[in-house]
Amino acid sequence: MATLIGQSQGATGPIQATQAGHQLLALQSQQLSDLIAVMSTKGRAAALSEAERDRRRAGTQAAPAGRWARKKQSGRSVLRTPRPPSSQHHAARCALSQNLMLMAPLKALDSMPDANCPL
Repeated sequence: MATLIGQSQGATGPIQATQAGHQLLALQSQQLSDLIAVMSTKGRAAALSEAERDRRRAGTQAAPAGRWARKKQSGRSVLRTPRPPSSQHHAARCALSQNLMLMAPLKALDSMPDANCPL
């Protein structure tokens, strides 16, 4: 950017000045595009994280109803704990993991859960 600004300020003719101005605009456009991509990825990751928190919170609030559901068996009540479907749970973890990997530095990818998720 400093080089382009120097060329723009040191331009001797109108064509050189115009070209330097166009180069500065192109660089700014590229930087803006990169910033928008990063912000979009960050927004998607935040939305997924919030959805995961909401899902867990809903599961925690619904747990007393499901966990303490009584099932008559041999004339006595038995406590039953429902489990989430494993395929849905796995898909949600993979989606969250993949979006977090887009934002993580390359050196941290090995430490992330489900880094080799096929989804």
